[in-house]
Amino acid sequence: MRKFLSLLAIAAIVGFAYALGARAGHGRFEEIRDAVSSAWNDPKMTKARKRAGKKAKATRRAIAKRAKKRA
Repeated sequence: MRKFLSLLAIAAIVGFAYALGARAGHGRFEEIRDAVSSAWNDPKMTKARKRAGKKAKATRRAIAKRAKKRA
């Protein structure tokens, strides 16, 4: 069920992006792409992504450790 919901969400995002791109045209698509790219590559965003990755790894390790204790 979780895979189905994930695929459904991805399909919805792709459909929305396609509709947005079809309406706005290629020029607007490039503007949006450039804005997203600059936000993604912003040093603050990069730092936040690294922090989130470290937190996710730590959480994954903690969960695995608890699972081993309970098994």
